[in-house]
Amino acid sequence: MRQPPADEQRKIAQAAEKLELEEDELSWLRWQTDSKFAKECCAGDQLIQIWKRAGAKRLIVCPPVPVLLKQKSAKWTRFYLGEPSPRFPELSWGRFNQLLNDLDYPRKVGPGIVQLVKPDMSEAIVKAWKSTAKS
Repeated sequence: MRQPPADEQRKIAQAAEKLELEEDELSWLRWQTDSKFAKECCAGDQLIQIWKRAGAKRLIVCPPVPVLLKQKSAKWTRFYLGEPSPRFPELSWGRFNQLLNDLDYPRKVGPGIVQLVKPDMSEAIVKAWKSTAKS
């Protein structure tokens, strides 16, 4: 991974100090400050990320992680993320899609799509994800 510029590295160091973590323990995402996601996402929200690992053919859906800290700058907003709960497994793309279909989730979901999910639907997704872990 490419190292961020010096001014961004200072912000990462500040975040590490504030969160009482080492810099290499931080997990973060960076979005353009003027994006809808950067404007709406806040500390305390949960993120579900859809990934394709390097060399992999299939998508995986990572368990929900909390946003611990939101840090704005002129061009970028950085979101520092917590660790996923061990109660939540990674899901295949097909299994996650089935989970959403079972909940009658009305919107299109996929890589590169960013959505704010209403609290009641978010709770239903978490509950269904937990029960998936048990099955």
